[in-house]
Amino acid sequence: MSYVIENAPQNPCKDLNTIDNPVWIGGKYKKGDVFNMYGVWITIPKPPYSRTISGWNRKEDNQYWIRNEWNDFHKANSREQQEFLETEMDRIENGYWFYNNGEATYLTGQHYYYLNYIQLDNGYPEFRYRDLYFFYFWEAAKNHERCYGVTMTKPRRMGASWIGVGILLRDTTTTKNVLSG
Repeated sequence: MSYVIENAPQNPCKDLNTIDNPVWIGGKYKKGDVFNMYGVWITIPKPPYSRTISGWNRKEDNQYWIRNEWNDFHKANSREQQEFLETEMDRIENGYWFYNNGEATYLTGQHYYYLNYIQLDNGYPEFRYRDLYFFYFWEAAKNHERCYGVTMTKPRRMGASWIGVGILLRDTTTTKNVLSG
């Protein structure tokens, strides 16, 4: 299935990035839908078995993003802590699926980290489709062999600085011997 999210200017690397050769952003998951975002063809993962997707057992009107937190982490034994950390690292590396109003929604690992671990001035970020599309595009830019960055045109107060902090912290905390700033 292919669809266009938004008409965009011509892609300068259009010969390298076509509907037949899209950029993959899905970690360990199987390839799914292909869509065009701002001139870049992107493949997102195919949803896994529905019962493995967070929120599968809730009614559709009660399906939304919920942070994965464990308040009693310090009280758990080392095996439970290790399992929790391995699960979280897998989500941070490969992404995360949850149901949002009946729709299986894929978060990139970077987006999952931002929503789950970056605390803003007024609490944790809320799920927004605007951010979902940004993180899809960001991941495609990182994975595209000829892309050297992203320029973001945005309105004021949309959280771009916090998104930047989340990207920096995630890359810093998941990479050995790295300097960042």
